[in-house]
Amino acid sequence: EKAKSTDSTFSNMMSKSASKGFSLRENCRLRILKDMLSALKDANPNVPNYIMVVDDVTTRIISSTLKMIELLEEGVLALEKLELVRKPFPKMHTIYFITPTEASIERMCEDFKDPKKPTYGNVHVYLTNHLEQALMDKLTKKPNFLARLVTFKELNLDFLCPEESAFHFDMPQALPTVFSKYGLKDERILSDLIADKLATVVPCLFDYKYIHIVYNKNENNSVAETVAKRVHARIEKFLQLKKDDDEDDNPAPIKIIILDRSFDPLTPTLHDYYYQAMAFDLLKIDKGIVEYESTDNAGNTTKKKAMLTDSDDLWNKYKYKHIAEAMQGVGDEFSHFVETNQTTRAQKDMSNLDLKAMSEIVKNMPMYNELMSKYTLHMNLIEQTLKEFTGKEIKELGEIEQCLATGIDNQGKSVSNQKVVSMIAQKMAMGKLGNEEKLRLILIACIALELVEKDRKALTQNLQPEDQALLTKLVWLGVNPQKITSGKGKTSKRSESISDKAKGRLKNMSFDLCRHIPQLENVANEVIANKFDKTQYESLFIPKKYDGSLGQRTKITAGQIASLRKGGASKGYDAADEKSRPKLIFFIIGGISYAEIRVLREFENSNAGVDVIAGGTSILNPMDYIEGIRSMISTSEYTDLKSKDTL
Repeated sequence: EKAKSTDSTFSNMMSKSASKGFSLRENCRLRILKDMLSALKDANPNVPNYIMVVDDVTTRIISSTLKMIELLEEGVLALEKLELVRKPFPKMHTIYFITPTEASIERMCEDFKDPKKPTYGNVHVYLTNHLEQALMDKLTKKPNFLARLVTFKELNLDFLCPEESAFHFDMPQALPTVFSKYGLKDERILSDLIADKLATVVPCLFDYKYIHIVYNKNENNSVAETVAKRVHARIEKFLQLKKDDDEDDNPAPIKIIILDRSFDPLTPTLHDYYYQAMAFDLLKIDKGIVEYESTDNAGNTTKKKAMLTDSDDLWNKYKYKHIAEAMQGVGDEFSHFVETNQTTRAQKDMSNLDLKAMSEIVKNMPMYNELMSKYTLHMNLIEQTLKEFTGKEIKELGEIEQCLATGIDNQGKSVSNQKVVSMIAQKMAMGKLGNEEKLRLILIACIALELVEKDRKALTQNLQPEDQALLTKLVWLGVNPQKITSGKGKTSKRSESISDKAKGRLKNMSFDLCRHIPQLENVANEVIANKFDKTQYESLFIPKKYDGSLGQRTKITAGQIASLRKGGASKGYDAADEKSRPKLIFFIIGGISYAEIRVLREFENSNAGVDVIAGGTSILNPMDYIEGIRSMISTSEYTDLKSKDTL
């Protein structure tokens, strides 16, 4: 009866979740509630309450998916940090939700070192991923711990979800390690860890049976292949364990596209002009926390911090919008709210509202402080972002970047590489660029063009010695800035199709600094058509006879999708629709940029009937990416390490 009740509750949760459209983060929440907490209730009906112990990683997993009130409702009275000294509760049942690392396993066992003074009573262990045999062997030699062990399971949920359908591993070290230490022990260990974490995304889709794994070929670095094959093996093991479970006889197909960062080394360096990407590039935002100024009812200005999450309706609505659209939209919504509110009808002129005027109105509406502070927060962030944009003369820089990336100017006319190099030289000569912006611009030039030696030296002489050294490390991403090009001209690395697509984009857009198209958009279009260039991609299938087709997709209109993503209901859409829609997972080893996440959201909105998930070893802003390249070792260091490398 208990099991039936839990299944019924879970079905209700799934129904409510489906009414809002697919969300990987919501699925993670449901897995913790059902596969961990509800399962414990069913197995231990006489245990009313638990303490939950989490490590640094699982703290972030829990905080991004569940609220404390939800844990309390499931009988979790307290959330304790494994790394800290904790008050003993020797009679309490305790859940350890931890990563399967040596440090976390050792700390857990330390809680039961003294059999007469255990920190807790009975123990229920849930691991984010599979436990290596060496660590399992260590556990078998901990009799005090084993005497209290009741539950030991691998939950297989080993990633962070900062957005509804975007995930990452918080692995900034992946970019320098995977590329500049390829084939060395550090890279092999890290690549296996990346694959193991990526594989745990699949159980969070609940129903899975037909899976097509695609990876890009790279003759210099086969990390995508290594990760793909290990993911394939892990998913097959999941399916073997899942055979006895109740499941949909014909679940929707899943495609996992695994790319290494060298497939498009350019996009993460470019300035982007959409709200989220621009804010994370130009403002100081750490793990989604931003500092801003707020004015209270007395007119006092103080610094506050805010978390930019999808629970903020304005952020969720405008983060993928162009900065100009976001500014207009937030201002219009604020004006509409004030105009339609009974207490503010005395406010006559609502046109041309700036931040100061908004703050004055907020001071006169104390009963709406929380709501109004959201408006001022976003107007403040947009204003700060645009201030940086103007102060750093990014409009001029952006035009040069777009010419480099696309080969066309803002009128859609082809621009010669010689002219672009001259534009860079002129910009440098003005002396207004900081070291960071100089490096970024020359980095883009080195990626987009094969410079003749004379021009390369002329441009790079503007850089600090350590930044000149950074450019040589581009070789690990398939770019050789020191390659000597014969002839008088400069060789472009762009294909004609890139310029043609950029021209088409320019015709259909009012924002001329957005004509660059990330390569991921082209990959996504190949995925939806199931047409891959076999010289560039390889495939793995589960089962082997599966051909990778997406089948007959449920016809959901773009309007229905938009309604669902705003949290509304959509006529003709139900849980069955979601279960029948193919899931497309795009994962970039070395990190995914905010621009690429946005491109995938736009792709999803224009391809009704599929759910798209964006992922990477980390989420990159431009300086994260540049620092990752800086952290790469040199080719000479690599040669030295390789001679000493051991398995």
